[in-house]
Amino acid sequence: MRRLLCSILLAALIPCAAQTRRITRTDYLDRVYGGWLGKIAGLALGVPKEFAEPWPPSGSTYFAEVPDHFSDLYSGDDLYFPLLAQIYLKKYNHPTQEQYMTEWKSQLFTARVWGANAIALEHYFAGVKPPRTGYPGWNGGHDIDAQIGLDPLGWAVPGLINTSARMTDDAAHLVAWGDGADGAVFVNAMLSEAFFCDDIEKLVRAAQAVLPRVSAYRDMIDDVLRWHKEQPDWRMSRQLLARKYNLDMKLNDIAAVVNGGAVLIGLLYGEKDFGRTVNFAMRSRWDSDCNAATAGGILGTMLGASKIDPRWTAIFHDTYENYCLRGLPRWLKISEIAADTVAIGERIVSGNGGQISGAALVIPVVKAEPLARGEIFTSELIARNENAMFDY
Repeated sequence: MRRLLCSILLAALIPCAAQTRRITRTDYLDRVYGGWLGKIAGLALGVPKEFAEPWPPSGSTYFAEVPDHFSDLYSGDDLYFPLLAQIYLKKYNHPTQEQYMTEWKSQLFTARVWGANAIALEHYFAGVKPPRTGYPGWNGGHDIDAQIGLDPLGWAVPGLINTSARMTDDAAHLVAWGDGADGAVFVNAMLSEAFFCDDIEKLVRAAQAVLPRVSAYRDMIDDVLRWHKEQPDWRMSRQLLARKYNLDMKLNDIAAVVNGGAVLIGLLYGEKDFGRTVNFAMRSRWDSDCNAATAGGILGTMLGASKIDPRWTAIFHDTYENYCLRGLPRWLKISEIAADTVAIGERIVSGNGGQISGAALVIPVVKAEPLARGEIFTSELIARNENAMFDY
């Protein structure tokens, strides 16, 4: 009896151990700043290699030209779409799909928008409402655009992986469906969980758990994790990825699944070394700048800005040059963008069961729940949607 009473008293004294997680506001800011810087560094590395990286891969391991800031003038949609996502998170907290598209319409210069994003925006200008703007047949469905453009929906939802998944899934369907939406959900789930996980494989598994149970993207993750254990050389895993998910499935080079696999190859074989990670992701080919940016953003969040080798970050002088969003200054501080993300995150955490306690965020531990949807591409579905589009 005495032993039982002691156990009960001890349990009462430490109730939070398995119920909450804490992150100091200082560490939270450092991690978010690391995420933005990591994404920028990966993007700057990959821009000269976008759809131009050869296979077998080049020997490049650093920037072709050493930048003194990051500009979105040439290929910065990996940055200005996340920045736009941050603007509407700040404005609406949890925007509707219609609110997302309204902000796109008012703040984007249409000549600087590409791929599935451009198609969705054209549809919206023509009166087509989301989520039809992302349906296969109306749009690509499979494409990478949602995967690279919604990062604040991970950074501003630290540890609340299900909340991040739901918000991201809603936003992703503006331009994507099925695999394309799964890619965005997976990347943001990794960003959300990276604040509390310092093991790459555990992080991948935690993020995979929120994906629908039937998902080509989920299957790809299983394959890449297995190949990583079987193949000592990242290039062999890349070839296996290409054979199964680029050639056999006949997806295009901007498909979310194969490019997501390249991101995973960078993270797993990079072994938490920032330079190796962004290089392996970039040199895996396909959409090289996007993959290096995504891998850099995830690892940067896990490490924090203070733990990224300054060789990869100091050269930007904390400066971002904006060409593509209306209503913003031409020059912005990256650290101020990160501080804005943190302010939004504190508000979202407080509204979703967490709290700000002095100098720390206290966040409830949640069990990952798979999204309850199934979206499978078929030729009949695409043909039916194409016919509906022509009759619209």
